[in-house]
Amino acid sequence: MKMKLTIECDCGTTDTITLKRTTNSHEDGRVYEDYSSISDGLEGTLKFSGKVYPEGVYVTCLDCGKQHDLST
Repeated sequence: MKMKLTIECDCGTTDTITLKRTTNSHEDGRVYEDYSSISDGLEGTLKFSGKVYPEGVYVTCLDCGKQHDLST
């Protein structure tokens, strides 16, 4: 399954990113971690950047500099 997220800044800059899925498993194949990452998805865009901190991600518009906090 692919998950996409559309980001639209107040200045009008818009981009749709595909969230990167990460799955980690034990040697016996049991999955212990499976998540989709916003910050990894932002690596492929030229319109927004992301900075990870312990409680979430800051998304910054590269056109106007406005920042939005996505906390968990």
